[in-house]
Amino acid sequence: MKQLFSQIESELSGPQHQDGWCSLEKANALASAIIALRPGIVVEIGIWSGRSFIPMALALKKVGAGKIIGIDPWRSEESAKEMTGEDLEWWSKVDHEAIMKQFTDWISSTGVGPFAEIHRCRSDQFDGSKIPLIDLLHIDGGHGEIASVHDVDNFARKVRVGGFLYFDDIAWAKKAAGMLPGMGFQRLYIIDGGMMMQRLNYEIA
Repeated sequence: MKQLFSQIESELSGPQHQDGWCSLEKANALASAIIALRPGIVVEIGIWSGRSFIPMALALKKVGAGKIIGIDPWRSEESAKEMTGEDLEWWSKVDHEAIMKQFTDWISSTGVGPFAEIHRCRSDQFDGSKIPLIDLLHIDGGHGEIASVHDVDNFARKVRVGGFLYFDDIAWAKKAAGMLPGMGFQRLYIIDGGMMMQRLNYEIA
């Protein structure tokens, strides 16, 4: 674990990997969940620069098994949906192609390719029927109500009992976050503006 955490810190502190918002604390929490769970399937919705994806992939590499499926369109028109003001302006102008290339180069440099599967599309364009039960789900896609409710309704339901869900920026997606207790998810802790939860039952509402 110490070696893994040291590598994650080194990767996230590199000057070429400062785009994105995942803190070292959150990255270590996600990696720790993988070390504890030994998951077969990890899913991340909203990869962006890879600051959370790469630490999870490194943890899978450390375990020597499992796969992380990442979903992100890397298109300004999709990122800007349901945004307003400065957020709308920023997401409309940022170079999505450059960010995606930075991410794919990062996969190569860390050697996590065998444990990663990338889909360049919106989460509602991804055929979720191809995914078996999910062991760890990280929802960090569109934070607007439409996108976040879709991701909870279509992906959180596939998390197995005993599995974990990290839901990012819960203050931005209150309706979607509010659906989770009724699906059997229990809050574990708040970290980095998001909530780590564990599924204890399939449905309780």
